[in-house]
Amino acid sequence: MINTNGLNHVLVVDDDKIIQMLLINLLSDMFEVDAVSSAKEALTVFNPQRHFLVITDNFMPQITGIELIQKMNSEVPCILISSEDLEKEAYQAGAVFFQRKTHDMVSLLDKAIEIWDSTASPPPTQ
Repeated sequence: MINTNGLNHVLVVDDDKIIQMLLINLLSDMFEVDAVSSAKEALTVFNPQRHFLVITDNFMPQITGIELIQKMNSEVPCILISSEDLEKEAYQAGAVFFQRKTHDMVSLLDKAIEIWDSTASPPPTQ
């Protein structure tokens, strides 16, 4: 099914500029990507009318990715990425997917596409 609701923006949240650029490069062929360097900035920039997905690192100053996911209160699907094994904590916070930074990041793109497809509006009936 093709997503027809107009949402094609991903919000990437990571204070590591190298990881941020990696994610932008990975996702930008399929989606529009907005990137910020902190969870605090993400809360200001985030717009559920614009973003269908949030991908966030966990370890950041002031507010962690887990806290960000909790504050977003399931407004949109969130993916937590971390170099630490926080899978259990990610899902408890409300994340729909957890990705270790040390693993193949292509599965992250696959999950983003799956989430985007699931937000598709059904085709109009005639």
